[in-house]
Amino acid sequence: MSGGVGGAGGAGASGADDVLWFSQAGKTLYQHAASGRLPPRCEIVLQGAVVLASDKPALCFASTFVKGAGHVQDYFSCKTCRFNWICEACSASCHAGHEVVPYIQAHKPSYGCCYCKKKKT
Repeated sequence: MSGGVGGAGGAGASGADDVLWFSQAGKTLYQHAASGRLPPRCEIVLQGAVVLASDKPALCFASTFVKGAGHVQDYFSCKTCRFNWICEACSASCHAGHEVVPYIQAHKPSYGCCYCKKKKT
């Protein structure tokens, strides 16, 4: 089975034409299949960088804050970088491997505060 715009089917391990090739970014796997369904035992070949949503670092609290939404935020202090008021997302991604300790827990901020300098460079 051939799939994907500009793609060409290839021979699978069984010798059948069951390899799907995708050439357009932004489409789901199901949008590439003509029937809207992937055939059983098809082989999916990915080339290039693949980043899963679960592997992406969480967004900094300063960029996700919505005034009046009643946010409760834990803040951390990075002893390695010598910064306080670092949001939980930045403490886990930007400061992974650093000496990070709790600073203020269950804070109800009035604005999107995070003093992580790494996300700004």
